[in-house]
Amino acid sequence: MIAAVVSHISEILNDTIKRDFNLSRDIVKIQPIEDKVTDGAITVSLLSMERDTSAGIAFSKKNVSDKFSSKGNPPWNMNLYILVSAVFPQKQYEEALQLITHALKVLQENQILFFEQSGTHFTLEPVNLTLQELSNVWSISGGSYHPSIICKIRTITIDSNTITQIDSSINRREVNV
Repeated sequence: MIAAVVSHISEILNDTIKRDFNLSRDIVKIQPIEDKVTDGAITVSLLSMERDTSAGIAFSKKNVSDKFSSKGNPPWNMNLYILVSAVFPQKQYEEALQLITHALKVLQENQILFFEQSGTHFTLEPVNLTLQELSNVWSISGGSYHPSIICKIRTITIDSNTITQIDSSINRREVNV
């Protein structure tokens, strides 16, 4: 599901920017940050993941039959952090600024992402970083700074649906006096 969400965002960005700038080649790529750029691109990189516990954590319990129920491990609700960067050679810095500006508009227009096949949706929101945090992100990635934004994608559910226990169900309450 992580790859599908990142791919979906990349496709939206690529299709819109290609259309609006009348480009013939794909301009958006899913890849880690690289400093060796020859042709320039908007890159989308998975930066980090975190568990979202705002909805609570509960074991999943399901009725298997009239007499038994199953218990499984709680699903993990995950938030993803992606880095969207305009990575262009220094001579094309102005073009990079134009494209990241357009990318911001596209992301703002598509801040709710729908997946019709699964009936799920995710939200996309910008993340504010201090200059020190931003410097750390680019230092860790091994690259020099490029115009960019970090976005948080909420909430992807990871659930293996593994049954860890089967219990007898209580169908009625009986009190003997």
